[in-house]
Amino acid sequence: MSQNPANLTRIRFAPILLIAAALFTISPVSASSKSIDDISKQVRLLTQEEKSATDFPASYRDMGMNPMQKVKVLIRFRFSPGKSEKDLITMAGGEIKFAYKKVHAVAAELPLAAIDHLAQIGSIDLIEPDAEVRMTDAELENTWGVERIGAGDVHLEGVQGQGVKVAVFDSGIDYSHPDLAPNYAGGYDFHNSDNDPFDDNGHGTHVAGTIAAEDNAFGVVGVAPKARIYALKVLREDGVGYWSRIIAAMEWCMDNGIQVTNHSYSSPTEPTTAKAVFDAAYNDYGILHFAAAGNSGGSDATVDCVEYPARFSSVVAVAATYMNDNRAYFSSTGPDVEIATPGYYINSTLVGGGYGEKSGTSMASPHAAGVAALVISRGISDQNGNGRINDDVRSRMNSTALDLGDSGRDYQYGYGLVDAYAATNAASSPVIPTNTPVPPTNTPVPPTNTPVPPT
Repeated sequence: MSQNPANLTRIRFAPILLIAAALFTISPVSASSKSIDDISKQVRLLTQEEKSATDFPASYRDMGMNPMQKVKVLIRFRFSPGKSEKDLITMAGGEIKFAYKKVHAVAAELPLAAIDHLAQIGSIDLIEPDAEVRMTDAELENTWGVERIGAGDVHLEGVQGQGVKVAVFDSGIDYSHPDLAPNYAGGYDFHNSDNDPFDDNGHGTHVAGTIAAEDNAFGVVGVAPKARIYALKVLREDGVGYWSRIIAAMEWCMDNGIQVTNHSYSSPTEPTTAKAVFDAAYNDYGILHFAAAGNSGGSDATVDCVEYPARFSSVVAVAATYMNDNRAYFSSTGPDVEIATPGYYINSTLVGGGYGEKSGTSMASPHAAGVAALVISRGISDQNGNGRINDDVRSRMNSTALDLGDSGRDYQYGYGLVDAYAATNAASSPVIPTNTPVPPTNTPVPPTNTPVPPT
């Protein structure tokens, strides 16, 4: 006979109470010691031999780490967690950082000693590390990308991304920059938990300029210079962030009508909780995601080295090209690469009102995000009648791309170099095949000068 999830929670409640008792002994809290002692007489601790639903606590023990040390985790529940489920975490000495609405999960910091035992609770589906993500760019580039993909020709037709909402998941934005201020529409700082997502690194400001720097008489121009840009600060000053902040930021997008997101960061780690929220935003809310493929590429273009979130099927993985349209040597390769854009010597906005050049797939991804804003602004129909157009925009960009490398979709360029003019002027979007691209047989030609490796 099946059991109610709430009953499972009560059945599994006893072990966690003793964990809480052990933790209170080391770090007292408001609960009375007498009540904890009374509970400890009635229940027993799980033995070390009992199987856990997660394997990383054992690795911490093997590394000789303090069992009371707190670590960042993502906790997935089998149903939407209520107060009793959240109380399990706090009673175990944990602290909830984010409680999500679109996925049945929370982000928390837990003592190592509690993870094994929490994993035994019937209402908990899994516990996984809240891994770091890092920005994926390097310095030095030129100011040529917007022109190369034909965005300037689209601007002449009066199509500049008017009103399209684009969220930049990054280190924030210098919203006072004269080329960004007119298009800045707000955002949130998920690192400091406040409403001021100002950029303290410079990476996000550079990315934002490629998407939507204003078309005026000075500085640079973005691919979609009238798009509305939102700063979602998920990376701290050193360019490092956590999946927990990205998940919270994605829920913010779903609640605020965002149409396009850009992700110029990457991680080798795939948390299933993050995949779930990216998928939900794409399938249920019609949000189109673009992400840097990563800077792990090399001379062997047959290597599959695309990182997350670009590897998610709901995300467009963007590779980087040189001025001669060859793949940038650092650009990650693999079957998940979907499209290519300029990513070398890209000139864009900097914190403080200036301009500068950067390289990396971080600089490539916002070119593609900007083109998506142009296509949406021009207008595109829901051809398959599924109630959203993000898949139609994606198909349009893929079908009109300039084929590079091996014929068809390949590991280096995906469907090819994005063509803003063709994408915004195409009459229809033919269905793009989902076949796995064939590994390339050619080796990309490096530029004549030696590029600075992206970091």
